[in-house]
Amino acid sequence: MPEILEQIGEAVEMSDGTILRADVYRPDDTGSYPVLMLRTPYGRRDDFYIGSARRLAEHGYVVVTQDIRGRFDSDGEFFWQFGPEAWTSDAQDGYDTVEWCARLPLTTGQVGTYGHSYDSWVQWELARLQPPSLTAMFAGGMTARATEFTQGILETGRRMHWVYMLGASDRYRNEDVSVTDARAEAERIWEQVEGSKWVWRLPLSSIPDHVFGSLTEQFQRYLAKQHNEEDGEQWNFYPTHPLINVPVCLITGWWDRVVRTTRHYPSLLENGNDDVDPRKHRLVVGPWSHSPRNFCSGSELGDLSFGPQAGRAWEDMIVDWFDFTIKGISNHFGEGPVQVFLVGSNHWISLDAWPPSGSSFLELYLHSTGSANEPGIQGELSEEMPGDEPSDHYTYDPSDPVMSIITDDAQAAPLDQSALRNRRDIVAYDTQAFEETTFLIGDVELLLWLGTTAPDTDFIAKLVLVQEDGFAVNLSYGAVRLSLVDPIEESASAGTTDQAPARLYRIDMRSLALRVEPGQRIRLMITSSDFPNLDRNHNTGAPYWSDPELRIAGQAIYHDKNHMSVLKIPLMGQEPTSLDVRIFR
Repeated sequence: MPEILEQIGEAVEMSDGTILRADVYRPDDTGSYPVLMLRTPYGRRDDFYIGSARRLAEHGYVVVTQDIRGRFDSDGEFFWQFGPEAWTSDAQDGYDTVEWCARLPLTTGQVGTYGHSYDSWVQWELARLQPPSLTAMFAGGMTARATEFTQGILETGRRMHWVYMLGASDRYRNEDVSVTDARAEAERIWEQVEGSKWVWRLPLSSIPDHVFGSLTEQFQRYLAKQHNEEDGEQWNFYPTHPLINVPVCLITGWWDRVVRTTRHYPSLLENGNDDVDPRKHRLVVGPWSHSPRNFCSGSELGDLSFGPQAGRAWEDMIVDWFDFTIKGISNHFGEGPVQVFLVGSNHWISLDAWPPSGSSFLELYLHSTGSANEPGIQGELSEEMPGDEPSDHYTYDPSDPVMSIITDDAQAAPLDQSALRNRRDIVAYDTQAFEETTFLIGDVELLLWLGTTAPDTDFIAKLVLVQEDGFAVNLSYGAVRLSLVDPIEESASAGTTDQAPARLYRIDMRSLALRVEPGQRIRLMITSSDFPNLDRNHNTGAPYWSDPELRIAGQAIYHDKNHMSVLKIPLMGQEPTSLDVRIFR
């Protein structure tokens, strides 16, 4: 590998005169190379970013990492992605930086952008301005619309953790010596001291300013905007897709909170810019959670092991993508437009589209004797349509929510759900044990007839794979807050005297790619809380961020011949084409 020359803290002047700071990594020779650019709010001097930049430069690229406006060493005021100020400043700053990169000496003038999560968001912002030197994008872990995270419900644990981490570095930047800038220290303080305190706070609007520092005001604005009918959508990149005039590689994971990153892909194909061949876009979905820091160790996540093919270093994928798109080097990105990891088979497969073409739906209807919330008793999921059946009922008390089984940093992972089996505020429906190997690949949806005594409430669905020994691992989930969506249909023929008429709702669930083995079962769990993964609905109908009151709600799930609740899982008739693991580094 070549020696790497590093230029630290280079001044990049924006069109309004603001100076942003960037580091430049290049092979220490006289060759000319394409540029790979990353812009981040998380600190370009973080060890992860430094290590990645050096590794990319070793493969024949000039690499530029930059602190975005108002973060760390960059001047200006920081406005985060959940406010309109950032939609303007980050787009123009990104444009200016791309063109600055193209003018660097000993470069080809071609610029590729890379990054995950927020670092992906800033790419989508700048790409709509079509900087002339932008050549390709590697963008992962970011949805096209903000509400695609959780349909507009606050991710209490994760969002507070994230704001605290941003705020910690922001307070350090402003010389508050009581807060360290060390990522590990901020993580420790939140997990051991702060987090368990503030996620339970009522109302959220009463959280003191010192917790999130200068970001408190932006956080409170974010909470208030979420349920505003006029501007509740924090961003929407679907109108941006016709402006994207370069190839895009999309990366996400089956347990990524932001797995709906996949939805960029069909939209780019259908609505993309005429200047780019839609066949050049790519989608890659692995057995991963949200952070690319863990992709290379992807053989294990949570309680599951995926074998030696699962792990792929983030930097290797970046190199392969830009080798393919910028340098014209043939590699696995020419093998198929959609490459996903098939959980259960534990190898990579190639698909012609997403969602896969040629799939049918396995339609599983809910059945029970009215006791699907009893400990140790499950209702049934079957292809048989229901007849006259009693509904299932449970009580949702937001002061005693169903607790989330998630990681310490409030990210999703495949974890055993059996600890929840004795709660009476969860209804569960199981299939019979599968008799033959079955492939479930694509987008999942649930059509559910609901009733409630509350003016507003939540229903949360979780799809679980149950092993023969009872081990139950989460595969997919979705949620609906009734005040945020319109019902598909309403029926006065169901419901009791203390509950509103039954209403049919569609719950949009996460995608999956799963091989189900004989003896395994699929379980659907339905409840009304998943805390702190999702904020508790207070059941009052009042704005959640300013409401101190919690009420108990009576909930009903209907599944009779007039109110057929059904789970629709995409079914592939045969195992799709495998990819040779040797094509991956």
